[in-house]
Amino acid sequence: MNCQELETRFADYCAGSLNAADETAAELHLMSCPNCRSLLETWRLLESIPAPEPGPSLRANFRKSMDQFSKSSRPVWHWTPAWGLAFIAAALLIGIAGYWLGAQSRSQGQHEMAALRTELADMRQMMTLSLLTRQSPADRLHGIDVSMQVVESDGPVLDALLQALDQDPNVNVRLAAVDAVARFSANAKARRALMNSLQKQSSPLVQVAIMDQMGQWTDPEVASRLKNLADDSSTDEIIRRHAETLLRKARY
Repeated sequence: MNCQELETRFADYCAGSLNAADETAAELHLMSCPNCRSLLETWRLLESIPAPEPGPSLRANFRKSMDQFSKSSRPVWHWTPAWGLAFIAAALLIGIAGYWLGAQSRSQGQHEMAALRTELADMRQMMTLSLLTRQSPADRLHGIDVSMQVVESDGPVLDALLQALDQDPNVNVRLAAVDAVARFSANAKARRALMNSLQKQSSPLVQVAIMDQMGQWTDPEVASRLKNLADDSSTDEIIRRHAETLLRKARY
């Protein structure tokens, strides 16, 4: 089961009305998908909101209506073939109306799920940007972890990750930022910024991490940059050797 399939059956899963096979498939998907797990947590939170209780006058008003109905005169109807046809026609109309209302309800549910996903995405983006500005390296690492759930590849989250990659004083934060930025390597801006950051890094650990990401790309500029590192005698020997290794593996 994938995200789209689970989305269409989310209400049934939460209500426990799926069959055993579908429920197992849904649980396996939730174990491997942080986005759907977050959606499930939000759904559970919404379910925990208590429904409004009926007012104290509801029962009295209901009994009063029933008494008035029982006292009113009712005509006696005699069954005829014409009434049978009318009954069948009415049943068909009720069935069609029920199907249409059910389709409308499902469509509304899908729109609500889409809106909820948008709100969650916005919340993750705001949380990422907030955490990356904190003083604590642990908070900034948490911000990078949250950013791994952000889908948008060109926006304030990417800019914040690139700033952390180039300027964060903590090596662990910069290492985590390498992986976070590499998620957006299909974006030319992210790919170029990651390659440019290679020359700005003072830590060989971060440089090696960037080079490992570069070695997975088919960008023709990668070979040129790795060759420059391998041929530069002023470059750290560890970096030079790693560049040579990547060049041999990729057979540039």
